[in-house]
Amino acid sequence: MVVVATMMLTEMKGTKEEGR
Repeated sequence: MVVVATMMLTEMKGTKEEGR
């Protein structure tokens, strides 16, 4: 599903930016 892919991508990006 597109929603799941978008959510996963957003979470990954947010975690990387926040972790950094």
